[in-house]
Amino acid sequence: MTRWLLHLTLWAALLSGPFATAAILRVGPGCTYATPQLAFAAANNADTVRIRSGNFPGPLVIGKAIRVEGGYDDCTTSARSGRSDFHGNAPIHSTDSLLRILPLVGQVVLDRITVRDNLRDSGDGAGIHVTSATLALNAVEIRDNRAFNGNGGGIYLDNARVELVEDATVLIQHNRANAGGGIAANGSQTAILFDLGALGGAATFLNNRVNDTAGNGLGSAIYLYNGGDAHLVDSLIKIELNEPFGPRSVIEVAASPSLSGLTLRGCNVLSLVVQGSKYNGITALGSNAVIEIRDSLIEGWSRGLTLRDGTARLDRTVLSGNGQSNTSAGGGVLLLGSAVLEAHSVELLGNFARDGGGLAALDDASWTIFGAADAPTRFQGNSAFDAIGHGGAIYHNSTGMGSINDSPSDWGPVEFTSNHSQSSGVGARSLGGAIYVDHPNQPQLLLRSPLSFTDNVADLHGGAIYLGRGQLLLEARPGEQIAFSSNYSSSDNGDGGAIYRNGGLVWINQSAGTHGDVTFTGNRSGTAGHGGAIASLGLGELRIQAPVQFLNPGLTKTAKFGGHIYAMAAAGQPSTIALQGWHGNGRGITLAGGFADGDGGGMYLSGVNATLDWVQFGTPEQPNRLFDNGGVNLTAFLPGTNVVLRNVSMRYGGTRTQSGGHSLLVDSGAVVRMESVFGVANTPPVAGAAWPCEAITLGYEAHCSEIADNGKLNQFTGSVGGGALVADGAQLTLNGVSVDRNVGAPGAIEVEGGGYLAVTNVRIGDNSSGIRLGAGAQMVAEHVTVAGNLGAAFELADAADTDLLLVRSIVWGNTIGIVKGAQAVLNTNCNISQTAASGINSDPGFVDSDRGRYRIGNGAALDHCAESIARDDMDGNPRPQGSGYDAGAFEGLSLPRPTLLFFDGFE
Repeated sequence: MTRWLLHLTLWAALLSGPFATAAILRVGPGCTYATPQLAFAAANNADTVRIRSGNFPGPLVIGKAIRVEGGYDDCTTSARSGRSDFHGNAPIHSTDSLLRILPLVGQVVLDRITVRDNLRDSGDGAGIHVTSATLALNAVEIRDNRAFNGNGGGIYLDNARVELVEDATVLIQHNRANAGGGIAANGSQTAILFDLGALGGAATFLNNRVNDTAGNGLGSAIYLYNGGDAHLVDSLIKIELNEPFGPRSVIEVAASPSLSGLTLRGCNVLSLVVQGSKYNGITALGSNAVIEIRDSLIEGWSRGLTLRDGTARLDRTVLSGNGQSNTSAGGGVLLLGSAVLEAHSVELLGNFARDGGGLAALDDASWTIFGAADAPTRFQGNSAFDAIGHGGAIYHNSTGMGSINDSPSDWGPVEFTSNHSQSSGVGARSLGGAIYVDHPNQPQLLLRSPLSFTDNVADLHGGAIYLGRGQLLLEARPGEQIAFSSNYSSSDNGDGGAIYRNGGLVWINQSAGTHGDVTFTGNRSGTAGHGGAIASLGLGELRIQAPVQFLNPGLTKTAKFGGHIYAMAAAGQPSTIALQGWHGNGRGITLAGGFADGDGGGMYLSGVNATLDWVQFGTPEQPNRLFDNGGVNLTAFLPGTNVVLRNVSMRYGGTRTQSGGHSLLVDSGAVVRMESVFGVANTPPVAGAAWPCEAITLGYEAHCSEIADNGKLNQFTGSVGGGALVADGAQLTLNGVSVDRNVGAPGAIEVEGGGYLAVTNVRIGDNSSGIRLGAGAQMVAEHVTVAGNLGAAFELADAADTDLLLVRSIVWGNTIGIVKGAQAVLNTNCNISQTAASGINSDPGFVDSDRGRYRIGNGAALDHCAESIARDDMDGNPRPQGSGYDAGAFEGLSLPRPTLLFFDGFE
């Protein structure tokens, strides 16, 4: 039943009784009744008491359902130009409430009445005390009352209701009590219903206070306990007194054995006090607390909202400028115990705390956040500030779950912009510029698109997100995007410009089905830091599913090591890195524009097990770069590093200096296998296998796996590079890989210091030079085509432990063939070589076919070998196709590419 209908029914019941004829009783000088109390005693239910303007002392008692109207000009007419004041005798104290309403059926209406200046020594309700009745207000002011040893300075409700007449206003100002300086509502039948008042200005709570001087008082404006409810619409709750002390909150919902609800809609909850005397906005305790805040502003408090164990829903609400230096966690919102928060289209702006400037979730609390197409959720300018302050926007140290846009039907943009985790004092130690997650119980954060992280800063690690122990799941819906842009770690040693994983799991687009884009653009670590976009450290997993782009369009260095991704784990810390780039149309993961000061311009891996499928390193517009050292696209470093690259392209990398710069650096005991996996395109693979590459569909000079065009960048005229460097006991295996057009010394591959290189079905063509084996280097080559290289095709150091086994291969058309040091070991079998001692010196019959250069025509290489271990060639074609196995990387007779008369190919 609606409230107005309920009131109509009650009044009809009253009017149908023995007092059916309502009377008007006049109060004031010259009127029938000299005082309000005489009229109240004489009135019957449904009567109206009209009081002349003026001051009338209390205490007063009403025991009937009557209407009390103040401000009349005389005793006879309906003219009203003033107010009627019920007042106490402040500064003299009182032993009773100024106005007491006894239990009754129906309601008491106060209209244009002021209740003021009553100082009650003991007991509740200094201004108005209501028991088991309904009080309706219109143009009422309740001010300057104080309950010294009780609750409810302005109004005390004991299983009673207070409400506003439709389109009415009420001012509750400068009242004070132990709890509920403005209103204290006690009991499961108690309600504050300020929901039908004047549009834009129904109830005003101004500068109400509590008696406590140590910051422990409860609810300076409103205190709900034992099941009390409050529903406020278009109301203002404001503190503007610069007190040296204050309560715990301006609105308090106490723990209750029954449901206790607070609803705010279109309300402003404002604190204008100076920094040192701020206190909390809203505090709700207990599992029965139910909070709903819509279209409201909560601003300027020590903390905007504290929720322990209860539930809260925020809709299109702004929490702004909350927090101060001693706010431990959650400047905007603090969730404790088993609290549950649901937030839609909220804005958390410029809040700050030691941890979680915008929101903090502790204990077992959980939260879920949604945006809307017409009203994004925004976390902007929030900060965590302390000697060690974490999570500029969100701090999650809870067993509970956090989620964004996790709904099949209700979602929209969520934005994290310019949030900051800051460190005070000496040394940068703060983590997670936007979000910090860590708990021993491994909590899960599920973040869905559309979602953006822009210009967030961590003083130490994780410019956008820091993940300690936990699970971070990023899921972009088809046609939508998750974007990390220009996030960074500000200290020199800061790691993970966008995401820092220190244990736990980071999974990107790992759900079944198709996905939208996840982009990392212009993120950077500290100048001596690791992982411009992602730093993945220690035990755990980093799994990325296409489509994902790592980009850096400028010339800014993105990290010291690992321009985009840095992954490192110590011995005994199993760590898995998996990038799966196939998304139905070629390589769907791109790492481009990474710029490292040291190693790993695109990616740096150490001590991890990594599998990269269908990944593109570098683009013509955004090559990966190094200032010095090696591994322009990828570095694998140290024993325990095992990397598998399947259908991967590494192109366009280079350096700014004359040293290092190899596209792929395999160093210090690391093991890398790079291979092409062939099959019919779009055929789903078995678990653990790569999506197949159908080479014939790729076009001219396009390959399933390639290391090409590295070491020559127009913007770096002095740069050198090369295909790969294998050093210091490391191992590199290439199978079905094109190593072409690389520039360096050597251009294609260098093997040093006990390194091992095994190549099968590999073309090494048109590089500035071929392969150089240093002292202690070993190489096994089968079905290799080495052609068109400037300088030597192979160069073997003059050392007894330098060893090359070359079989079923072609070495032809290079400026120099094979250069062998006297002590080096060279074993050959069934080769065609421009250096006669290494094979027959006969034209292999190269043709430039529709698939590319250095294919086999009708020459010496055709059916050249009687046996082979290989069962397919570099394009995935089966071997043999004739009476024998063809030498070199390709099998089968190819036709020369036709010479076209016209550019468009139509003859």
